[in-house]
Amino acid sequence: MASVVLKKRTRLLQFSWGLLTALLVYLVSELLINSPAFSQSSRMAEIPSSCLPVGLGTLRTEFVTEVREDDIKYRLLDAYLPGDAMPFSVLVSLKDERCELLYSNPMNDFYPYSRVVKQSVARQLALGELRYSINKAGGIDKFRSTLQPSLKDSSWQFSEEDLWAFKQVGIAVSTSVKALQ
Repeated sequence: MASVVLKKRTRLLQFSWGLLTALLVYLVSELLINSPAFSQSSRMAEIPSSCLPVGLGTLRTEFVTEVREDDIKYRLLDAYLPGDAMPFSVLVSLKDERCELLYSNPMNDFYPYSRVVKQSVARQLALGELRYSINKAGGIDKFRSTLQPSLKDSSWQFSEEDLWAFKQVGIAVSTSVKALQ
């Protein structure tokens, strides 16, 4: 009789631990999904579609990085045209209830962020974009291996903020590569 009671208690305990584990996993996943660090949708909801480039059709966007300076938020997005796998950069500024499109580069031409924002903001945008790219590549080593030929070739174009960002994450750039204005 004692063994039957012990088995029932063991099953009840196992069931309780299983239920608590499932609840804990659910709560942690909800916290991660809804936290600002992991949530792109909460940041994207704050950008009115009227602030995105017009005349390009429906764009799918992904949050890349955000820089805050004074009372202005600068958001860098990857934008995808319908059917395209290669994104282009879109930079908007948000202040109070206003949103302004600062930069849209569907042709992916060389165009430093410092042409549209202060150098301090441009550097932080470049660093955020670099970290985003490193993460998307699967880590700094994988990212570095795709970039190494470019860093040795002086014909590649990098802005001052790009070179600064590389240095911040420990990516060495050949001295033959100069920042273009």
